[in-house]
This record gives sequence, structure tokens and C-alpha cells, in this order.
Amino acid sequence: MIIETDKLLVEDLIKKDYENKILDLIKEIKSYLANVDEALILKAFNSAYEAHFGILRKSGEPYFEHCYQVAKILCEFKRDQITIIAGLLHDVVEDTKITPADLSRLFGEEVSRVVDGVTKISSLKMESKEHQQAHNIRKMLVSMIGDIRVIFVKFADRLHNMKTLEFQSKASQNRIAIETRDVYAPLAHRLGIGKIKTELEDLSLKFIEPEIFNEIQKKLDATVQEREKTINEVTHIFYERLSREEIKFEISGRVKNIYSIYGKMYRREKPFDEIYDILAIRIIVPTVNDCWTVLGFVHNNETLPFVQERFKDYISRPKGNGYQSLHTAVTYKGSLVEVQIRTKEMHEVAEEGFAAHWIYKSDGEAFTQDKRLERRLDWLRNFVDDSSEIENESEFLDDVKGEFYQEEIYVYTPLGKLVQLPVNSTTVDFAFEVHSEIGKHCLGAKVNGKMVPLATELKNGDMIEIITSSKQVPNPDWLGFVKSPKAKRSIKRWIEETEFEDRVKLGSQLLNEELKKRKIDLKTIKWEEAITKFQATSQNNLFARIGTGKISVQEFVNKTFGEKVEKEKQNFFSKLISSKTKKNDSGISVQGITNVLINYAKCCKPIPGDEITGILTVGKGVSIHRTKCKNLVKNFEGLTMIDVKWDTENQTKFSTGIIINSKDRAQLLSDLSNVISGTKRNIQAAFLKTEGAICIVYFLIEIQDLTELNAIIKAIRKVSGVSKVERMNDDLSNYFKDFMS
Repeated sequence: MIIETDKLLVEDLIKKDYENKILDLIKEIKSYLANVDEALILKAFNSAYEAHFGILRKSGEPYFEHCYQVAKILCEFKRDQITIIAGLLHDVVEDTKITPADLSRLFGEEVSRVVDGVTKISSLKMESKEHQQAHNIRKMLVSMIGDIRVIFVKFADRLHNMKTLEFQSKASQNRIAIETRDVYAPLAHRLGIGKIKTELEDLSLKFIEPEIFNEIQKKLDATVQEREKTINEVTHIFYERLSREEIKFEISGRVKNIYSIYGKMYRREKPFDEIYDILAIRIIVPTVNDCWTVLGFVHNNETLPFVQERFKDYISRPKGNGYQSLHTAVTYKGSLVEVQIRTKEMHEVAEEGFAAHWIYKSDGEAFTQDKRLERRLDWLRNFVDDSSEIENESEFLDDVKGEFYQEEIYVYTPLGKLVQLPVNSTTVDFAFEVHSEIGKHCLGAKVNGKMVPLATELKNGDMIEIITSSKQVPNPDWLGFVKSPKAKRSIKRWIEETEFEDRVKLGSQLLNEELKKRKIDLKTIKWEEAITKFQATSQNNLFARIGTGKISVQEFVNKTFGEKVEKEKQNFFSKLISSKTKKNDSGISVQGITNVLINYAKCCKPIPGDEITGILTVGKGVSIHRTKCKNLVKNFEGLTMIDVKWDTENQTKFSTGIIINSKDRAQLLSDLSNVISGTKRNIQAAFLKTEGAICIVYFLIEIQDLTELNAIIKAIRKVSGVSKVERMNDDLSNYFKDFMS
């Protein structure tokens, strides 16, 4: 009884602590928003707290802590009351018995709509993680178009989850961090929400590349005094100069975020110590005219020589996400210091994105969006519309990354209309951006009045005129130089449509050949049943999907003629069992029989010592795979497995490959070759290429078994500079084909 009383007392104290935190949160909201409904926020707190009562996160904290932190993040970004209430309640529909109808009744339609939007993004369940991710992202974008507040709640939710990611499993950490880096951070960038983008980038790097993250952090900590001294001295010089003018200003200095520094190291292939532009000064002034005045002072300071090629005017030509600022750079004692000059309004947009322009009505119940917000949502509407026909999840996710994280240029039509394109876009990208039909029939182009090749890359301020012809059609070669996701999608879609007939013919041919082998009459196929079974739209659509490999011939035959195929397998297997035992050189024993035809799978290249599985292939004997072969796992359904084992007395030699990552240096290939030769094993092929300071080496070697291979790998790991050695797990021909290309 005493223990129960103590428990209740602790629970009361916890709730009281949260009540005080919510009251502090309300004070913060009232500091920037009029007509706050305190009672409604407290009601949301109580509903969320009670709904999640007794549930703990993996960190051991009450689950409500997450709800509170999401609301707190939204408050820091000065979001409206509806958004903050939705933040407190964002998980109740998914995790508790509270329904959208309950939310609508208790908190109004807007809160219910936002929570419902967040819930639908999180609750979709698909057959694969990639499929699920693609659908979740597509759903998020659609919900965001309906109400921009959905994405702010989702950003806050993701930001807090990333801050507590260490409590997840390693696999979950990696998956969530990669999705954050590839989707959420780019989306925050595209919306211009610099603060969220920066935090998400750093947090994702912390879990994707922990060693690199920690190394950069360690070096930043080691040089903190030197950097602070440089920032303070440069800031003081500017402060002294600007104080003599009648301009109000705010000035601050900072070190660029870890992800940004990592990006510079990666792109330039240089170590941390050779990255000199990691310091930045920001000057905020009242007006645009003041920005240009301050720029003049910066460029005319003998103590701080400016770097002309680093000047960028994002005020006259804002970025696509609404970002505006003047950028320049000065040098000071060997350091390059970036200088950003902007107005207060520009700074708010840079930190909070274009949604900083929300205009709240005096009653505090709704908001309207200004024209700038609407214009900047147009790109998202267009993207969602354009991507609605994409069937391939990988292609959709690639388009998301390309669309969200692109840097932009601005060019013009002959009538002076501004067109925004990704950096390095070509005249073909421009043509498709203007209209899909213009892109399809693009024959030639003029840039600034001069004829140019279609692959010509465009620059800021170019004026482009497209020449079309009804006889011109998209060229597959265009895919080699176009940059915009819209152009790539349009060209691929056209190719797919025009190649449909060829696919139908190929699919029909492949199916006929397989049925002839099995002595099955094509006329026995019940097409209506087959079309329904494979969710096709027609017989030709079914042939086309076979022709492209979306449905394998094996899968079609197994599902359409299951009983016949199984009987054929059993007959073959019976003959196999009744075969006489006789020694041969296959190196494999099949259920005690060694005279059957053996094929070693090219996809996984098994060698003695590997766990293996035999697959019965009618007419081709037994195919030997490594048990964990990805092709085996992927196509498990419908396969006939038989027991196989290595013949330990056999002395057959096997080809296998290894891949080595090492620091690039002289004599590397020679040293590696000597190590392998020292084991008295034959090197059949070797390839080497460099990627920056890293060298990748591929060896195809002849060995006897897994023990021998492991010994070679162990010896290679001792070679100077080698950071990683592993066996090639896929088809070796693909490795060397890709390598040589």
C-alpha cells in the first residue's frame, strides 16, 4: 500500500512538472501571438498526457515527453496555435483510442485535419520498405499542399526523433538517418527552412558516418579558441566601420555546421586542415539599400581584402526557396571568411522558410497565405502532379532528392518570362520546363540569339528560344545530359510508350520459348484468369511486363501451370534419385549422388566452406547457390530445394573475387599482388581505379576453399593503407563490367 501511494505521488509530480512546462510554453506563444486560447492548449495537454499515460519511449522517458518536445520546437519556430496543439496531439490517433472525429469535436476541424495528415504519413504499411517510404513521402507532399502546417509538425517530430536516435537499434538508426538526409533535410532546404535543414543534416551525419562526424567535431573543438579569435577580430573591424555610419545593424559570427564542412571535404577531396572557408559573418540591416551600402564598406576595407569570385547577389535573383541575401568573402590571416548581408525579413525567411510569411487573422482561428507562399508552393504541386504516374519507387525517390536539393539558375523565354531550372540544366531541360510537348519536339535552340547544341548548359540570365519540329521526337541520348527531374521523367515516359510494342513481342517470344521447353500448349492458357492473377490490364500488358522482366517467365509458368510444373519436377527428381552413383569432378555431392549435372550460380559464386543450397532446374541439373544468396531469397517461392554438400575429397579450383579499399599510394597494386602471390594462388584478373584520395582494387583469384580465401583477406588487411577488404557477393562479371565502364 505504501509502495502504491509512492507511485501515485511520483505520477502526480511528473504531471505537475509537465503542467508547469506547458504554462511556460503558453507564455512563450503569447509573446508572439495575440488571442491565445490557453484553455484549449491545456485541454490538448491533458488529452495527450492521459492518452499516452504509462507508455515509455525506448529511452525510458514517458512517451508524452516526445509530444511536449515537438510542441516546444514548433513554438521556437513561432508557429500558430493550431500547429502547436496538433504537435501535442500528433501521435494520439495512431497510438491510442482517440479518433479524428474525437479531435474534431474537442479541438476543431483544423487540428483534426493536421493530425490526420501527419498520421496518414506515418501509418501507411507497404510490402517493402522502399515502397512504403515512397508512398509515405508522396502522401506527405499531398498533405502538405492541403495544409502547410502538416509538414511543420512532421519536421518537429523528425527533429526530436533524430535527437533521441541513439536509443534505436543500429539498423533503425541507419535507415532513419539516411531518410532524414535524403528526404527531410532536402525538403527543409527547398522550403527555405535553414535552421531545421542544418540540424537534420548534422544529426543524420552523426549516425551515418559517426567516425567522420566525431573527427570533425574533435578538430573543431581543438581549434575553437583560434576560430573564436578570428571571428571576434573580423567582427570588431566591421563593427568599428559600420558604427561610424547612420545605419542600424546587427552583426554576428559563426562556424559553418559539421555537415557543410564534411561536404566541402568530400567535394574538394581535401582533409579538414585544408578547408579554409568554414567561418561566416552575418550582418542584418533594416533595408535593401542598406545591404548594398554595407557591401560597399566590406569591399573597400584594406584590412580585409575581398574575394571577387565569391560574390553572389541573391537579393536581385532569390533562390527558388525564397532565400535572399548578399554573399561575399574576405581574407584575414590566412582564413577565408564568408560575409552574408541581409534585411531582418530576409533573415526570417532564411531561418524559417517562406512559411514565415503567414499572416494571422486577429481572431487567431485561421490564417491566410500571401502570394509569395502560394507561388512557392506551385513547384510542389507541379512535382506531385508530374510524379503521379511514376511506378518505380527508386525512380520516385531519386526525383525527390534531385528536386528538393537542387541549386537553381534563372533564365528567360523570348517574352521575358522567368524560368527556374537546376544548375547545369541544358536547352532541353528548358524546353520541357516550358511545356512537355515543346520538349518532345525540340529540334534546336538559340541562347542569347545564337544557335547552340541541345546539350549546351545554361547560365543565369540566358534568354532561350526553342525551335521545334513535328517530326522530331525525344532521343534516348538526351538522358545523358538533361538535369531536371521533369525532363528525365518525360523522356523516359515517351521511351516506355514507344517501346511498348517491342516489349509485347519480346514477352510473347520469351513465354512461347519457355512453354515449348516444357511441352505446354500456349492455347491452354486461360488469359482472363492470368490477367486477373497478375493484376494486368490486358493480355498485351501482361506480355509487356514479361518482356521488361517485371514478371519473370518462371513466375508466370509456376502460377499459371502450378500442378503441371510440380509433376514435371517430381518426375525429374524421381529419375535423379534412381540414378547410379558414380564419381566425377563436380566437387558437389547431391543427396549421396555425384553423377548429376552441376551448375555453380554466377550470382553468388559459392566456394567450398560456404553454406550451400541446391536448386532443381528442369533440364539443367542442379544449380548450387550460397544459402544467403540474394537471388535465392528473392525468388524463394516456387523453387525446389534439394540437399547438397561439398565433396571434401575433390581438389577443384574456384574463381572468386575480392574488393579492396585503400588510401591511394605508389606501389599499392604491386604490394597487394605480392601478398596474394605469396599464398601461391593464381591472380586471374586485377583492376584498379582511384576516387579522390581513395583507391579501389578488384582481384579475381583462383582458390580452393573458404579457409584459403579468409587467409588471403587477413593478409591483405595488413598491407599499409588498406581500410577495407571484402569478398564480392554478386555476379563477378557485373563487377568487372561496371569497373571497366
